[in-house]
Amino acid sequence: MIKYLGLPLVAVATKFDQLCPKIYEDADYVYKSPKARDETKEVSLALGIQMRHVFPIVNYIDDRDISIGKNRLALQALNTMVQMIQDHLQHNKGIVKSNDKWEEREKRLPPLRHLNEKTITLKKLQDEMSELGDSKLRILVVGPTNSGKSSFIDSISSTLRDDIVNKAVGGRSASWGPEGVSSTEKFQMYPIKYKHESGRLKSINVSFGDTPGFQEMGGITVDHVNCKDIPYIVVLTKGDKDNQVVMTAKRRVFGSKTVKECKEKLMDLFKLRQSVIFPVVNYVHETAVDLQADALLIAAFSEILKIGMEYLEESDVES
Repeated sequence: MIKYLGLPLVAVATKFDQLCPKIYEDADYVYKSPKARDETKEVSLALGIQMRHVFPIVNYIDDRDISIGKNRLALQALNTMVQMIQDHLQHNKGIVKSNDKWEEREKRLPPLRHLNEKTITLKKLQDEMSELGDSKLRILVVGPTNSGKSSFIDSISSTLRDDIVNKAVGGRSASWGPEGVSSTEKFQMYPIKYKHESGRLKSINVSFGDTPGFQEMGGITVDHVNCKDIPYIVVLTKGDKDNQVVMTAKRRVFGSKTVKECKEKLMDLFKLRQSVIFPVVNYVHETAVDLQADALLIAAFSEILKIGMEYLEESDVES
């Protein structure tokens, strides 16, 4: 729950002097003891925090004299706690405190606090996708160069497969090319698959089209895009950039001052409604999916699926 709320977390592990006689004799030996290291690692894995945030200490119990080693261990833990609190308060300056409809959208995200909740959410999504039948839903992804279009496609696939996917790798090479030149060189379609409850991957009639970015040097430009009569949403990527709070608790992206300012600029520039803008945190360097990132991605994909299916139904009626 604490990690879910984005609060800093450290673990103070006590009674390390009972692990090893040498630690009992000299508390400073705790960082040399293999047993202490193994115990610290177990605590780290159990709580899902980094080992550097697990602090072994040796309490004063029957002592009559002050121990420099015990003091050192306790002060190291205390110093880190104070520093993390200060960092948390500093980063929270970028979080907007007032409640509004934008921030309230966090409450409407899929809960996904546990794996079973994600399983239930994906099952509902799979039922919706099955309603496509033989109809094919093709989603065109357009945007500025290096804005995270390819990463977004991979991130949607990662969420649906419950495993990191690196298929649309155009964005990964951004740092190697000339600045302002799209790292996705040509248009390409990526069919979407999802992890069935049986554990197998299944195909659906949904595909994402990856495009070169808006730019002056080749590729697609804004003038080439005409969304008239075509349903769309706006995906606001990189919501965790330079924001430690959102990095830790991705669902809180709606409270980010930076994200909110970007949202306001988009609304003003393109005359958008707030409801069509979906902030996400893409999977880029991660090796495993994250439930909070999944919640944002599922919210965006659900809306895409909803308006896409509505468009297909209206097209069938008109034809």
